[in-house]
Amino acid sequence: FILNISLAMIFATLGFFIWNYPFGKIFLGDGGAYFIGFIIGFLSVYLVFKHRDVSPWYPMLLSTYPIFETVYSMYRRKFIKKLSPTEPDAFHLHTLIYKRLIPKLSPKTRRNRLLRNSLVAPFLITLYIPFVVIANLYWNNSKILIFFSFIYILIYLFLYKSIIKFKIKFIKL
Repeated sequence: FILNISLAMIFATLGFFIWNYPFGKIFLGDGGAYFIGFIIGFLSVYLVFKHRDVSPWYPMLLSTYPIFETVYSMYRRKFIKKLSPTEPDAFHLHTLIYKRLIPKLSPKTRRNRLLRNSLVAPFLITLYIPFVVIANLYWNNSKILIFFSFIYILIYLFLYKSIIKFKIKFIKL
């Protein structure tokens, strides 16, 4: 069951990315993103429930980026910006990479703006792949998975702080 649902989601998402990358011909939207997140969450809980030898930290390490991005965004809005945690903002890690790092690689033209947006995903995937490998190697070792979850969070915070302090003005969208 887990394999069938996972493969269906992998191929559906892969089809979306192949059709969509790099110029964004169609938009996944909040509903699509929430649906993918729900399936990942459901499969994570179901996997740990059905297979007691799988550490609960296995899906946690695999999902550290979206989970920590959400928690940190709510913290940043509530305690640093003094706003409602549900207020939207443009200070997510992927947005900062798009606005501050990628412009060094690409001019401001309309076509390159789309290419610039497309370069964020490979950047973040490259950052995250070592943690996916570690999670798959140590799927049943909670101590190692917890350790690397915290390592990822530290890398995230270091990268976030470094980009925020980066001395380039934001590009207006």
